[in-house]
Amino acid sequence: MNSRLLFLLVGAACAAPTLAPAADAVALRAGLLACTHETDERLEACVQRLARSLDSDNGKAMGEQFREQWSLAKIPPAPTDQETPPGRKDKEVQEMPCSLCAYRPSYIIARNTSSPNAWPFSPSAGHAVTSPVASQSNEIKYQISFKSLLFQAGRDDQWQVWAAYTQQSHWQLFNGPVSRPFRETNYEPEAYVNRVLDKDTNAYKNWNLNMVGVGVVHQSNGQSNPLSRSWNRTYLQGGFAWDDWTLLAKVWKRWSEPASDDDNPGIENYMGRGEATFTWAPEGKKKSGGSVISLRLRHSLNPAASHGSALLEYSRPITEKSRFRWFFQAFRGYGESMLDYNHLQTTLGGGVGILNW
Repeated sequence: MNSRLLFLLVGAACAAPTLAPAADAVALRAGLLACTHETDERLEACVQRLARSLDSDNGKAMGEQFREQWSLAKIPPAPTDQETPPGRKDKEVQEMPCSLCAYRPSYIIARNTSSPNAWPFSPSAGHAVTSPVASQSNEIKYQISFKSLLFQAGRDDQWQVWAAYTQQSHWQLFNGPVSRPFRETNYEPEAYVNRVLDKDTNAYKNWNLNMVGVGVVHQSNGQSNPLSRSWNRTYLQGGFAWDDWTLLAKVWKRWSEPASDDDNPGIENYMGRGEATFTWAPEGKKKSGGSVISLRLRHSLNPAASHGSALLEYSRPITEKSRFRWFFQAFRGYGESMLDYNHLQTTLGGGVGILNW
């Protein structure tokens, strides 16, 4: 029997002498004792019969209070930050089931680049500008990212099917002479299947392999030529954990396209064929607003075209209880956005994180 139900029912019984004659109180206690031996399915019916059996007017009033407490007892308590969510297993330290939750960091920052991309180009025919783009080095960058659990199955729900969406925008807010346009927005829907693993049987030198998965992702900027950029990939991923550190490693294969449809030939030689993301987020401090540091490294994995990027992100709480965080970002390399996939730059930015990692 649920201990919370029993606590409330016993509380009602202890109050019985103040609400009803001694005979009713004695009958109530005896009936209560009998009900506690019933199964969960039959417990409610037992309580209702017990309340109806009280004869006196005061006894009937006590029965009404008893039924009200029973109704309250059936409402599950709201989870607290210290409680483990329903269905959580200690070994499942990576993604938790949710209908809509954070995926990558969501933030809005003021950002500066060392090299504005005035001449975006691609080797594909008709994909190079013929006049310079009037972009300033300072702009607003923001990102929203979320995921949703579509399906889970198997022992301890170890098979999970997710859908995710990330959108990143670059807004030339400070560029008044050209009407402050959005320079670019990248759209990135994806779907993936994860297999949750038992960390106790997948440990290697203190690193636990907690998850493996496979997914597909589309990324594009929704623009027309000569600024259109897009690609599709299939990826494999693995999630590792050690103490307060996590590592998410991915390798991917770009889908082949006819030359006439390829907006950006060789994009994988700049934006990479794989990445590794290291995150430091102390358990327990994460929910209360502790500092979080993340480093993502990408590389082409091609000695003949050795390019890549590094993305460093840091956040900490604005106030102790705030759900908003100070957010800082540094980037060096190729492919900060689709339009800049083959453009080398260094960027720095700072602002506010909207959702915690």
